[in-house]
Amino acid sequence: MKILKYSYIWIFAAMAGMIMTACASDEQEGMFPEKGEPVTVKFSIDTRAAETDDFDSQVKTLRVYAFQDGSPVGYYYGGEDVPAHTFEWKLPKGEVWFYAVANEQEAGELLCENKGDIFVLPGETAGGVHPVEGLEVVPDRLESLTFSRLPEAEYVSGGTETDKDETEKKYRSAIVPMTCKYRGTVTHDNQEINLELKRSIAKLQLYFAKADVADAGEGQLYMGRGLYLYNMPKYGYLFPKEKYEYTGDFNCLEGAGESFDSKNQKNGKVILGAGWPEEPETAPQEGTPEYEEYERNLKEKSHINEIKALAHAGNTDTKKFQWLPAKPVYLFANPNEITDRYPKNPSAESSRGYYLKILSHEHKMGSDGMEGHEADMQYVALPEVEANMNLRLFSVISMHAHVGVSAHWMIVPWETGGGDVEFE
Repeated sequence: MKILKYSYIWIFAAMAGMIMTACASDEQEGMFPEKGEPVTVKFSIDTRAAETDDFDSQVKTLRVYAFQDGSPVGYYYGGEDVPAHTFEWKLPKGEVWFYAVANEQEAGELLCENKGDIFVLPGETAGGVHPVEGLEVVPDRLESLTFSRLPEAEYVSGGTETDKDETEKKYRSAIVPMTCKYRGTVTHDNQEINLELKRSIAKLQLYFAKADVADAGEGQLYMGRGLYLYNMPKYGYLFPKEKYEYTGDFNCLEGAGESFDSKNQKNGKVILGAGWPEEPETAPQEGTPEYEEYERNLKEKSHINEIKALAHAGNTDTKKFQWLPAKPVYLFANPNEITDRYPKNPSAESSRGYYLKILSHEHKMGSDGMEGHEADMQYVALPEVEANMNLRLFSVISMHAHVGVSAHWMIVPWETGGGDVEFE
């Protein structure tokens, strides 16, 4: 069973007859004519997510829309410090559809079905309750909103932001867009309604280790030329769809991990750039200051992206793996899947599921006592990726005879500290 972590908005029914807020006039009580008997409800935000260092669990801005029979009956906007914000809202009795949108600014431009003019959600510079009469915000339009910008983890410290060495780098998670669609029935005072905010994107974490079996081979292993992800959809839905077919184009990515299969590498994303030091065609002359600097540079960077952790295939103890790159990677949902876990030469023309290209490099002594170097390229397909999914991929690399990858994934709650997991 998939167990996912959500941020929560709690909605509590309050005393009938109370006014909405001090900032709302008598004409702006969140009610529209001929909508039935009103009930005053109180909205509040759970603050637990904001007390963690996980920015991708925080709510910075919030919009809540309420509709009855397809017509708007209320709208709320909350600016900064939403976790501490509360408001009261009069709603008509009966069935009400709630649509909540959080942190939509992190999604960039919003389009309806990824086409047409930019759709701007109404907003305010300060929090408060306002009627939405006259605004072109309807349920169908909200559900059609797409976005094409993915948030990025923010660099904090360790080395430099631009160098190729991932060692000791530190990042923090990004603020991400979240939404909720919920049908509730307003019946009486002191009624509790819960809205569960779900992230509009997925999170991917990659873990690598060398096989710790006797015949796995001994030596150094590097992610020397990087990690690349392909078949990235160009957009995602702000309100994730349970089932849909991504029909956008997949275009070739120029220059990322180029090899014989480059023609099949569609819509690529660089997860980890090449981290092996580039040697000049002509090395500086020995004995010169330039050569000393060159040699020192090679020695200092010989550990770049080196995998030192040891683990058995099937192990998911993160302490036995190296998280590389040491930051979360955010993804659009992709409803497609490549059935072959280790495709030989995946083609975006026949399958549109996510897959990784892993470029590794081994360095060890051969049976003849001679030092050997060998580069290798592996493909690993991801499962179908849903919004609000936290996907962890564990790869164990054997260095026996040839480099081989044994990979599996698990889906974990999107929270700090883990929890129940689902193995695939």
